Amino acid sequence: MPTWNDHPVAVVRKPHNKKIYMRYQDGALVVTAPSFITDEQIRQFLFDNKEWIERQEKKQANTALREGGFLYLFGERYGLKKGESTRIENGTLFYTDETAWKLFIRHYATPRLRARFEQVRLRYGFQAVDLRFGFYRSKWGSCTPARRCISLNVNLAFVPLECVEAIILHELCHLEHPDHSKAFYAAIHRRMPDYDERMARLKDIEIPHF
Repeated sequence: MPTWNDHPVAVVRKPHNKKIYMRYQDGALVVTAPSFITDEQIRQFLFDNKEWIERQEKKQANTALREGGFLYLFGERYGLKKGESTRIENGTLFYTDETAWKLFIRHYATPRLRARFEQVRLRYGFQAVDLRFGFYRSKWGSCTPARRCISLNVNLAFVPLECVEAIILHELCHLEHPDHSKAFYAAIHRRMPDYDERMARLKDIEIPHF
């Protein structure tokens, strides 16, 4: 049986298939191939596509909450294990159910995101704002300039620090420019020249879920 990084690869052979393709399913790599394809040919196919596999592995690392897996929380790697309570202990993040998970992440992330926000705000000379936190499906943050209120997604706990800072600066700059005009982006790039590169990394971010 073909393997990848010492893990077995599930192979599905179909007589009517004309080419090989692969996908991740429930955290496992699955290869579907024509019946006549040999294991050696599949190994070569995996090697030829190793960059894609590595990208997917990084996504999978932060996607499925499964025992024996791992995730990164504020840049620190933690192993995952089911337990009687949701907590961090000796490099392991124990989890129970979705409700407890969300409560834990909100409690753990809020003070850390607040501290990072204040560092970025002071670094770039912005005045204090009303800062709020929540779980949002389609946005990392938002700003209401008229109320000087900024909201951040607590799932930023799973995002690299440099991306978090870019998102914070993005929302802070809305205090000066409420739209997404050229002046708005000029204000960002003047303060953070590599803003675009930081934001591009967000495309590869996957948030853990049950």
